Amino acid sequence: FSFKPVEGALAEVRERVSPAPVEVDEDLPLPPLPEEPLIAEGPRLLPSMLAGPSQQARDSLRLGPAPMAIGRDTVSSAQAH
Repeated sequence: FSFKPVEGALAEVRERVSPAPVEVDEDLPLPPLPEEPLIAEGPRLLPSMLAGPSQQARDSLRLGPAPMAIGRDTVSSAQAH
């Protein structure tokens, strides 16, 4: 066991001035560059794609007209009781 306070202090100063390079995990993706957007904008038609099957598909399956999800005047049976 050897105690060398001067060498330890110098090593600490060297580490603070020029920290050791951070090792990058090869499995993780690289962070985005500053000029790249963090979130990519998706297609603007996404909500209409989630509306359900097309009228042609509904007719072929004999499902009838698509119900209106917004602004329905009827109350569901769970809310009525």
